[in-house]
Amino acid sequence: MGGAAIAGLAGAAALNGRSSRRKVLGVKMPRGTSLKKAIPNASALKKVDARDVTGTVSEAARRADRFGRRVSSVANSVQMVSDTADKAVKKPSAASRIRSALG
Repeated sequence: MGGAAIAGLAGAAALNGRSSRRKVLGVKMPRGTSLKKAIPNASALKKVDARDVTGTVSEAARRADRFGRRVSSVANSVQMVSDTADKAVKKPSAASRIRSALG
């Protein structure tokens, strides 16, 4: 389970565990059961091990780092090809050099 999912579950559990009902313009709103339906196994949140969570977050960070390095490598390769193509376009061709020497 990803770190964002766990944070979402924790927030949902905190909202769900409030004892007083929410008021809107001074009127108490009914407690919705939609949150309980959205999280059918909210009791599993209590069983989450902090080490598992930190391990999952660390692994996600490592994967993001590797992905970023790959994207950077591709960007550098594209930049080198672009620079090489730019130099090739700016360099006069052999035919144009001969024409300018003759004319």
